[in-house]
Amino acid sequence: MAVAAIMLALPFLGMQETQAATNDTAEIVLHKRIFSVNGNDGTQYENDGLLKDPSDAMLAKTVGVNGVEFAVYNATGLLEAALAEKQTVDEFVRDYTALEISAAQDIAQNLDLVGSGNAGTGRIVTQSDNALSEDGIGRITLPQRKGNHVAAYYIIETGHQAEVDVDVAAAAPLMVVMNVRHPQTDAVLNTLHIYPKNDAYARDPWFFKFGVTTSGDKVRLEGVEYVISKAGANGQRLYLGHYTPGQVVLNWVTSTNPKTDQRLAVFTSDKNGLVATPDLYLKSGDYQFNEIKALPGYILDNKPVTIEVSDRMYDEDGNYLWTLVNGEQIYESPTGILPDNIIEAGKPRVYNYAEQTPTTPTDPAKPAEPEVPTTSTKKPTPSGILPQLGNGWSIILIIAGLVIMAWVTIWWRMRSKNIQNFK
Repeated sequence: MAVAAIMLALPFLGMQETQAATNDTAEIVLHKRIFSVNGNDGTQYENDGLLKDPSDAMLAKTVGVNGVEFAVYNATGLLEAALAEKQTVDEFVRDYTALEISAAQDIAQNLDLVGSGNAGTGRIVTQSDNALSEDGIGRITLPQRKGNHVAAYYIIETGHQAEVDVDVAAAAPLMVVMNVRHPQTDAVLNTLHIYPKNDAYARDPWFFKFGVTTSGDKVRLEGVEYVISKAGANGQRLYLGHYTPGQVVLNWVTSTNPKTDQRLAVFTSDKNGLVATPDLYLKSGDYQFNEIKALPGYILDNKPVTIEVSDRMYDEDGNYLWTLVNGEQIYESPTGILPDNIIEAGKPRVYNYAEQTPTTPTDPAKPAEPEVPTTSTKKPTPSGILPQLGNGWSIILIIAGLVIMAWVTIWWRMRSKNIQNFK
């Protein structure tokens, strides 16, 4: 979580006007270099106008960066005024390079852009250079003299289209006085190599990963995995590839399956639930943390964690510009280590929810199966005078028997009455 400041090494110093130039023009070659985080040990590297050997210590600690924009202004009038006030060239150069970029820009409003750069009159954008086999090169050819005076040029960093951010507000301007001579041979140089150097602008987003258990408890989760993505062209998402600590220019790739793509950088929550991005350079813009692996028993969170990175540390009024994670301001430690109170608070935080274990429904009680009557092996013993027939026939026979008995009774009574009448 380091926050890198911007520092431009010592500016190029011009020579005295009394040493007349022998060439009409000179080419200024800017080598825009960036230190990695903690790569700048404070050593001052003076610009002497010469091309540095590839084994140079400063080159070994820095990388060339394409897409940085510069404006070149004619400052010969400022030099003439300074010399008229008995100021030396060295004092003149130091005064103008010591200015804040905003003050330098105010002065430049009254100066003219000069020279034909690759981005227009007085405009340079650094790029890869085939002749030098180097990134971060900007070239412009300028007159050595303006009228009867040695020319002076004010070079101001104005912006960037780079793959890594440079805090323009903290960049120092360059004042170059022409008629520069070789430090050993004293010959006038017709090519001036200048090495403006910056620390990389690093913002390190982070957040905490918590889980919500089935009982509602909130616990820190270790081992949840994320990748980082950003919007690409034509609606594509680009994913951050593997990077080495201190790498300045990052590699962004497309991926059809970021959950299993071995090319991608993976960020894993630690024992505190912290998902950190150590030694990572994210230039200004909008990014996302995308969860690719949840812990067993927890539901994968498909909602992206948003990251908003500003293009500088402070605004024009000196207000600190926060990095936002899910819309919340995060503290960024100069040492890269979060203090205990931040760890204890555990915010901002993102939750995973435990899977709910389904309960197996029990079947409603089934009615008892009716008992199957057992068939006796012993035949029932018939009783009475009626035959043992089916139920239907038994009823018929009973009724018939009753009818016969009633008829016999009536017949008997009538017969008895007739017998008495004959007596």
